Amino acid sequence: MSYYDLSNRDLKYAHRSNGVWSIETVDGFGEVGQGTSLALDPAGHPHVSAQEPGGALRYLERNGGTWRMLELEGLREAAFSVALALRDRHQPLLCYSDLAEHALRCARP
Repeated sequence: MSYYDLSNRDLKYAHRSNGVWSIETVDGFGEVGQGTSLALDPAGHPHVSAQEPGGALRYLERNGGTWRMLELEGLREAAFSVALALRDRHQPLLCYSDLAEHALRCARP
């Protein structure tokens, strides 16, 4: 699961393996993490989206033990209610409400 750690203002990812929970900081820069969404690809690699203050979106993926942030194409600034899905060939797609235009929009890395 992905979640916003209010105490530290970080985006976190928690997973359970062999009965033991592990927690990782995905993104600890700029109070990101509210409105988070998580998808796992068929190999079990996590993909996470989250909102920054003001509504901008971030997309991060982990392969091995390293998290990397990717730029999003087609992204507008004021996002709300973000949903992340993995399309064909495991390509991420983030859909969100564009508050300024009152429309549903989608962005991809």
